[in-house]
Amino acid sequence: MRLLLLFIILTSSSLHSQVFNREIKFLASEKNKLDKNFTNSIYKEDNPCMSYFERIEIIHDFFEVKISEKELVLIDEHNLECDIPNELKFEYNLSQLEKKNYASVEIFPYIMRNGNTFFLKSFQINIIPKQNLKNKSRTEYKSNSVLSSGTWYKLGVQEDGFYKIDKLFLESIGIDIQSVNPKNIKIYGRPAGMLPEENYVFRIDDLEQLAIKFVGDDDNVFEEDEQILFFGQNPNIWSYDTESNHYMHSQNIYSNYTHYFLTINNNPTKNIQIQSISNTEILSFPIEKQNYVSSFVDYNFHESENYNLVSTGQQWFGEYFGSNSLYSFDLAEGEILDSISFRARVAARSSINTEFDFKFNNQTTFFTLDVPPETSDDYYFEDSEGSVIIDLNTQFSIEDWNGEVIVNYRNNGNPSALAWLDYLEINYKRSLKWANFQNQLIFRDKKFDGGITIFNIPDDTEYVFNVTDPLNVKQHNLNSSVNDPLDLQFAVNIDTLSQFICLKNIENLETPQFFAQVMNQNLHNFSQADLVIVSHPEFLNQAERLGNFHFKMNGTNVIVVTTEQIYNEFSSGSQDPVAIRDFVRMLYNKNSVKNLLLFGDASFDFKNIKSPNTNFVPTFQSYRSDNIKLSYCSDDFFGMLDVLEGSSSTLVDDLIDIGIGRLTVTTNQEASDVVDKIINYATNSYGDWKNKVCFVSDDVDQGWEENLLIHSDALAVKVDTNYAWVNVDKIYSDAFQQESTAGGERYPDVNKKIVELINSGVLIINYVGHGGEVGWASERILGLSEINNFENFDKLPVFVTATCEFSRFDDPERVSAGELLLLNSRGGAISLFSTSRTVNESSAYYITNSLYNYILDSSTNNTMGEIMKKAKNDPSLGNTVNKRKFALIGDPALKIPYPKYNILTNNIYVIDETSKENNFIPADTINALSKVKITGQIEGELTDGKLFVTVFGKSNNFQTLNNNGFLETPFEFDLQKNIIYKGKVDVEKSNFEYEFIVPKDNPFQYGFSKLSYYAHDESMSIDASGSYEDLIIGGINSNASYDDIGPSIELFMNDTNFVSGGLTNSSPELIAKVFDNSGINTVGTGIGHDIVAIIDNLTNQPYILNNYYEADLNTFQSGTVRYSLANLSDGVHVLNLKVWDVYNNSNEKDLSFVVSESEEMTLNYLLNYPNPFSNFTKFSFEHNRPNEYLDVMIQIFTVSGKLVKTLKANIINSGFRDETISWDGLDDYGDKLGRGVYVYKILVKSSESGEKVEKFEKLVILN
Repeated sequence: MRLLLLFIILTSSSLHSQVFNREIKFLASEKNKLDKNFTNSIYKEDNPCMSYFERIEIIHDFFEVKISEKELVLIDEHNLECDIPNELKFEYNLSQLEKKNYASVEIFPYIMRNGNTFFLKSFQINIIPKQNLKNKSRTEYKSNSVLSSGTWYKLGVQEDGFYKIDKLFLESIGIDIQSVNPKNIKIYGRPAGMLPEENYVFRIDDLEQLAIKFVGDDDNVFEEDEQILFFGQNPNIWSYDTESNHYMHSQNIYSNYTHYFLTINNNPTKNIQIQSISNTEILSFPIEKQNYVSSFVDYNFHESENYNLVSTGQQWFGEYFGSNSLYSFDLAEGEILDSISFRARVAARSSINTEFDFKFNNQTTFFTLDVPPETSDDYYFEDSEGSVIIDLNTQFSIEDWNGEVIVNYRNNGNPSALAWLDYLEINYKRSLKWANFQNQLIFRDKKFDGGITIFNIPDDTEYVFNVTDPLNVKQHNLNSSVNDPLDLQFAVNIDTLSQFICLKNIENLETPQFFAQVMNQNLHNFSQADLVIVSHPEFLNQAERLGNFHFKMNGTNVIVVTTEQIYNEFSSGSQDPVAIRDFVRMLYNKNSVKNLLLFGDASFDFKNIKSPNTNFVPTFQSYRSDNIKLSYCSDDFFGMLDVLEGSSSTLVDDLIDIGIGRLTVTTNQEASDVVDKIINYATNSYGDWKNKVCFVSDDVDQGWEENLLIHSDALAVKVDTNYAWVNVDKIYSDAFQQESTAGGERYPDVNKKIVELINSGVLIINYVGHGGEVGWASERILGLSEINNFENFDKLPVFVTATCEFSRFDDPERVSAGELLLLNSRGGAISLFSTSRTVNESSAYYITNSLYNYILDSSTNNTMGEIMKKAKNDPSLGNTVNKRKFALIGDPALKIPYPKYNILTNNIYVIDETSKENNFIPADTINALSKVKITGQIEGELTDGKLFVTVFGKSNNFQTLNNNGFLETPFEFDLQKNIIYKGKVDVEKSNFEYEFIVPKDNPFQYGFSKLSYYAHDESMSIDASGSYEDLIIGGINSNASYDDIGPSIELFMNDTNFVSGGLTNSSPELIAKVFDNSGINTVGTGIGHDIVAIIDNLTNQPYILNNYYEADLNTFQSGTVRYSLANLSDGVHVLNLKVWDVYNNSNEKDLSFVVSESEEMTLNYLLNYPNPFSNFTKFSFEHNRPNEYLDVMIQIFTVSGKLVKTLKANIINSGFRDETISWDGLDDYGDKLGRGVYVYKILVKSSESGEKVEKFEKLVILN
């Protein structure tokens, strides 16, 4: 937890204490026997006992917390499995949320005193303010970027030093040098290095002009021998550590270049100013105040980035010590003096202890790093880091060292050991002289109080500059040495650690690298946004299309920018995730931001070290790279916008100020497909599937995994209890029969259930269990093959997955299952509240549980991003790193399309069919075989349309099968899933009514039924939902009418033109039209009374179709079964369908069909009807090109071969049969043809492929 003393910066508005009295209410199963849950309890991964957590809004930003005990309760008996301290333990930190201060207080409420355990029942929290320690950071921003006008060119450098811009360079980047005054050239940029993560640390806003030097004459013409000089920096920077008195390097993990921007205009140019201290001034100082310097501490490092060993986190390693156990590196140059400070970090994976030896040249080892053994599955490697100071005068001979360091890895006899070098770093003292072939000499010196520092520099130096402030470089005049006129020196007053550079010959300077001309931009001019879309440039068109949609749909104020634009203004053109947050934070500080959409995939590989890569819009990576369970990536980083937030060290504690989502697209086509899905979801999500939420659970393969069932059911019960309009479904794997296959244990019925659920539609599907990047559970209950074949474009669910790595989006070598759900252009998911890394099961449950505090609350009008923000900020989670492993894969500005209006039940009647008058009897209870009439109304603007009603029987208790034997007893759960009646009726002036007969199969025992409603008015694009749960059902109606006739059945494939024996594809849709005077039985509780389809007599593979029946409009007597079959083999098949009515009378019918997946176009069953005919006939034929435009030509010939009539049509069929072409018996001239036999030819041609097929048949005209 963050220590406040390190992170406080704002001035407290008051120094008065704040006092809060609190009482903890705990649950007890027996008197004084404590349960683990209590008020404000939170789960802690490292402690089996719960802690108390509260977030309190406070005035102060710098404070301490004191807790005063008020009442302790003695616990007589308890089953606590944790260590109980003798004193009250608590922690606190400052949290900030949406510009307000909060004290986050965590208390462990158990205390051990005199051998007794007490519970803290009541206490007092005292917030005591303290004086602030730091200055307030800047929150004002420039109104316009310098890039908003003019012509700009982006440059880059990789090393510290001066660079030249000459005529040749300018011409090479496309500048007409003839029209350029060299004195109008300017260079802009920022200091090198990564941006500070902490929001309170000052950083330059926009770009600043660099001081530059023009070397040439005053004729305002850029000539061949003239140059502009500027100081450029290595992207990897150094800092001085005052504790160790050493310079330490910081590798830039985001960019290999420091970028600058060149422009030409008439505005004032910042020129390098010349400073001069004469010899006379030097001699005016007392001798003791004259600091002559002829040596300095130089530094160097070697750090390659070749391997990220676990493909996660910030740590990359360089050289691999495998077949090659020895490497050498040149780290020092020049004339080396006295001592050397050396630092290194290495890593290895070995079953035994191994060592790295470090040597100068081939001398004796001067340093060794021991690496302890590591072979576990959790940690991939062990690292070792250390430093040493070597006195070259006593330990080694300076003359014998050429600056080379040799690294040798000793595996100590373990041939399978693996090892890597992270970095080598050296500080060493050297003479202030040129090294071999050196044209620039960078040196430095510390502060010298009250005196003057005189540097003795090489006598062939042309220029010397002070580059301490890289934006405001200064030049120093050179003087002849006071002691020797042939030597050069310069003098300066040093009041801080300062850095200088000598130039020998400017002609030998390098030019910077040219990257691109930069278009004008002005992100600083933005001031307000509801939604910020940060897109990779490649996807900008689609990002703008989405932004325009949000504006037109909801009036959302949208800003669409590219990553490059952000980098240009906020990190001087270099990639840096902090720049993205700084841009969003600018908008947040100016006004407000609600949601941030990152439009593009991410990668742990920021620098494209590996290929191919997916680093389109970067994410934040944790430092850890040795353990996939402890490492993580998180887009939450971009939402921590308050002044005290932002550091990776406080990322777990910080709160998210905005909603954040990501579209993990890698191509323009993927971007277009996902935007299509979002637009369709927001405008065309209608259907009673929006009333359904399904909870899926893994099975129990170990004893502790019973929690998977317990937690999944707890979430289901929470939803069922709090949201009456939701119909909860449950697919618990262990409730289905497990099967053993060659590939392992499988649950084929669970696979089938999930696929059917997704394709038929569900608002939210929630999974609790094991998982990974390729699917759910070791039994593969949801895998890539299912995900890639979902076809539910108009019924897209939200996925909530409390599992591991299901939606990892930063692995360029694999597209995760969660990403594929989003990217599936034909369906899949609209968004995922999902995991990108391994998570602890209990933490995953509590995070998901907090999500259900918000995700189904239709009254709040929250976007998906705001739902995720509130869930992650929920105090019930405390401070857990696992919440950073959850991400919103989807559009954060999109809203879940809850039905808008409420539906009420007004009256329930039982119809007494034996009475001739007043046969509508009000009822609160209905029986089997009762005829029921229900009336109701819709609140709000939905006055017309269709109402879809589902009447459920009472809830039933189910048990899992304990397939693997790890449950002491089968797990029990309740589910209300038996459908008594499902149909649709018209809504007229907001009112509706419907009738049905309760099936005889309804259980005799009494319980509560549920009436579930959904209504939709297509003309107004509005909908409604509701439910009624106070209707009792049970018993049987002894006065019911008599019925012994079964239902009538009509069967088709794909469409109602189908005739038995016709052609289909391998995945046809079964269509069954059924009718019965009493209605169709869909309850499913009677043995053998389901709607059942059997194909090819395979009675052990039935299709139970109860849930796929829907009554026709305004009647309970007829309806349709629609079910999509899948992956049928080629050839002839016979389907048998058996249907029962509510009186348990049955009927069945067979349908023959031929599956034809031939690639060649086919034409079958050509006929005309009637035949013979007089003045009308219709042509009918079957083909194997459904959903494809076909050009059809029918030519009629006499028996002698004369063409008398040509018919043409362009058709498209959802099925395989066409009956749309008819003929009146007239020839091409409109004359009636004579009586007789004619021949006709049909030619069918595909408009897409150009394939064609033809057939001949005969017809007879009767005149």
